[in-house]
Amino acid sequence: LLAYSGTSTTVPVLALQGAGESVSRAGHTTPSTSVSDNQAWALSYWADTSSATTGWNLPGGVTSRSTVCGTGGGHICTAVADSNGPVAGNQYGGLTATADSASAKAVMWTIVLKPS
Repeated sequence: LLAYSGTSTTVPVLALQGAGESVSRAGHTTPSTSVSDNQAWALSYWADTSSATTGWNLPGGVTSRSTVCGTGGGHICTAVADSNGPVAGNQYGGLTATADSASAKAVMWTIVLKPS
């Protein structure tokens, strides 16, 4: 759960795009989506289900907001980062975070927040 101030109270999500991993690898890439407001912020989310993953290396240009990893077999390890300001350009995403183990069981999201 994340909370952001300064977003629209009626339609806070301007764009949302998700993707699932189908190949076993450590690097997982968020999908790209359109940005139609030059004041919008964007979030990137990575989640990996693996007994071996315990952390993430995030790409440059993002600000880490949360990393949470469970324990035990098949636990989920997540990372969330954002643009830390308005997105430049009309597309956002295509950002690769690298888990500390390879997995084909990952999901990635790009979320663009509509400003108030």
